[in-house]
Amino acid sequence: MSNPFVPEPELLSPAHLADVGRTLSYARNMLGPLDDGVLARFHAFLICPCEVHWDDIHGLQVSRAPFLTVWQSILLIEPTFPRIGPSTDLEGNQLRGWSRVPSAELLADTLYFVLR
Repeated sequence: MSNPFVPEPELLSPAHLADVGRTLSYARNMLGPLDDGVLARFHAFLICPCEVHWDDIHGLQVSRAPFLTVWQSILLIEPTFPRIGPSTDLEGNQLRGWSRVPSAELLADTLYFVLR
């Protein structure tokens, strides 16, 4: 049962998901094209855009020239997106999580803008 006070994340249609997969074929890190493990992490976020999956992909490099991470790419498209991530204490305990997680649609639009 869904909570009426928490909005459901917007999910991508299968056709849009396939288009994002094609767009990701243009992504590069310092070693070249993204490997299957990295692509699977993107796919997991696109299927379930949540804080756990965002934390897993936000620092991944998607462009070599200029060097851009996923988070930096989001900031190009959505300047109001948080510039500060989670914080931890000296023991590694999380004090504060992400104040906002991008939607799958925002990530798809960002990747298209940055990679095409």
